[in-house]
Amino acid sequence: MRITGVETILVRPPAGSHGGALWTFVKLLTDSGIVGWGEVQMSANTGAAFGPGSLTGLVQELTDAALIGEDPSRISWLMQRLYEDACLHYPDASLLGVMSALDICLWDILGKDLNRPVHALLGGRVRDRLRAYTYLGAVAHPAGPIEADRRLHKGDEGRRLELAVRAPGELEVRAAPEGPLAGIPVRATVHKR
Repeated sequence: MRITGVETILVRPPAGSHGGALWTFVKLLTDSGIVGWGEVQMSANTGAAFGPGSLTGLVQELTDAALIGEDPSRISWLMQRLYEDACLHYPDASLLGVMSALDICLWDILGKDLNRPVHALLGGRVRDRLRAYTYLGAVAHPAGPIEADRRLHKGDEGRRLELAVRAPGELEVRAAPEGPLAGIPVRATVHKR
């Protein structure tokens, strides 16, 4: 099996939410039809602030430099090659974010090829159960809490909301304590805006 290409999928979060300006997913392609998925994690806080075209170009450039035509099961060797050759020994936060996504893609391909979950390849399962939540964003849903309730998925044990700090001592919580969302635990992210 050989790596044949890469696609970058850029997703803008719903208008009015504060979930980041852009979500960047990477799809690594192979000649066997197996694809690996990863996500680029970077933000202005890590020193990386690129527009969609630059980020897509960076993913393509790193893939072309070190991965095309290679065996995706050689993960450590490929990551070393990316680090040393493609990044000239000095990757910054932007390159590390893309390298991380490509690393996840390679593990995803290997797991699919071996018909094993990636956790089994990395030392085994740590938990028998993992809590999930639905991200509802910081802005009230235009259709109100009923529509927000429909966005919760079966099995979700919570909802993640963003809390906005408007001024010292002032915290704005955008969640109704009653109605269809009542009784569902809230996991909160606090941002100073």
